[in-house]
Amino acid sequence: MQFKAKFVELLEKSTITQSYITMAVITTACVMWGMGVEMPEGLQAAVMIVLGFFFGQKSASLRKKGD
Repeated sequence: MQFKAKFVELLEKSTITQSYITMAVITTACVMWGMGVEMPEGLQAAVMIVLGFFFGQKSASLRKKGD
């Protein structure tokens, strides 16, 4: 029961959604890189935006916990 409550809480905060989007974009980029396929500029931009947002959120949450 506690797992379900935690899952719903994280889903409401969209932490799970952010993680899935980050993993999907990064995995796509890595697969394309591994296959030797040139990544479109749009995907490169998306990778940078997603990484910046993801790590920015993590950094902000760590700072908030430290206060």
